[in-house]
Amino acid sequence: MAINVDTTNVKDFPDYTPDNNQGRFNVIGGNPAMWWNSDTKTTLVVYFVPDSDPPLPIYWEIPDSSTVQAYYGPDVKSPQADRHVTNAQLLSYGALGQGSSLEIPQTEQDPLLSWAEIYERQAQVRPYLLEPDVVGLIMGAAIEGRAVTQPELETTEWWQTHTEGEREWLIKVEADPLTAEITMESNMARVTDDLSKAGMAGAPEDLVEFLSTQYTTGKWTENMLISQVAAVSDPYSVHQMTTETSAFMSGLGTVDTSRKDEDTVRSLLAKWLGPQFGDWSSGDIESAAGRIRNDPDGEMEFVESLKDQRVTLFSNYTDRNQSYESIMRPWKNYAESRWGAPADETDTAIQQAMAFNDPKQASDTIMKAGFDRGYDKVVREVGNAISTGMSKNVRGVV
Repeated sequence: MAINVDTTNVKDFPDYTPDNNQGRFNVIGGNPAMWWNSDTKTTLVVYFVPDSDPPLPIYWEIPDSSTVQAYYGPDVKSPQADRHVTNAQLLSYGALGQGSSLEIPQTEQDPLLSWAEIYERQAQVRPYLLEPDVVGLIMGAAIEGRAVTQPELETTEWWQTHTEGEREWLIKVEADPLTAEITMESNMARVTDDLSKAGMAGAPEDLVEFLSTQYTTGKWTENMLISQVAAVSDPYSVHQMTTETSAFMSGLGTVDTSRKDEDTVRSLLAKWLGPQFGDWSSGDIESAAGRIRNDPDGEMEFVESLKDQRVTLFSNYTDRNQSYESIMRPWKNYAESRWGAPADETDTAIQQAMAFNDPKQASDTIMKAGFDRGYDKVVREVGNAISTGMSKNVRGVV
């Protein structure tokens, strides 16, 4: 029995979704559409992929009139089709044929409900669900209560245009979604650890999820993941972000990147240039740390450049291996012993004394500074020296 055809010119497909379940039919679950194919003279059971844009129909052919009547029930004497279509129209819609409607389990449960639940839970680890040809096959198999097969997937354009890793992941996740979720969670933990080791502790969850998804789903190889972790965590990395990674990072906003080796730079600056000349800007420190992180010889080259700078600043010390610390320490200690008070190595007098590299000039400079500042010990020593000198002069006259 063929059902009567409603030839009303329906501009858009009706909204047959789990949220609009009228329960029109017996035996067959949910609320599919019924279409009449005028070319094959058959009635089609049609479901739509949820959230597909444009709507993606998948359909099954009803094999005979008795099955049509069984779906509508005995109370519907003259069933009306929801839409009149041709093979050409089905092709233009991108409709995916799934075979006989007898393959759909007899149940009142809407098959879209369970499939939508799976879709929502797995969408993050199943990026191919955005591809109409793949999602149609998977949904069709789900409505039939089975898993999609590899031969079916191999017919899709997606399969032909994606990597071996992506194809392997599709097969794995469709066969065992739970294990796939565990794999994703494990890789997210791994990426979090990788970012932390790269100096990006407390990385945003969205970033961790993005990187691990690209890797887990087979879009990235192991080497690509390593490269992108380095690129996003370190603006001075030799690795470059992919276009997709760059776009993601732009949408993420400001992210704290690696601070690794910045303390090393500060320590080396203090050792070779001291607190005054080693007081570099944060940007210069970040740049130097970036070179150290990304060049096996970076730290050695940085130290050599600091030695050159140290020789330029304190030219009376020609040995390049003498650091600022080793030069400054004895003069600071000397000033403290002469002044009888703590000394700051940035003190102008100590800096001048150190620059002379001459005991007589250095001593005169430090003592004069101590006397001018009124340090008790220096004042007493100068007073005693004057008194002693005057006493010798008096005795000489007598």
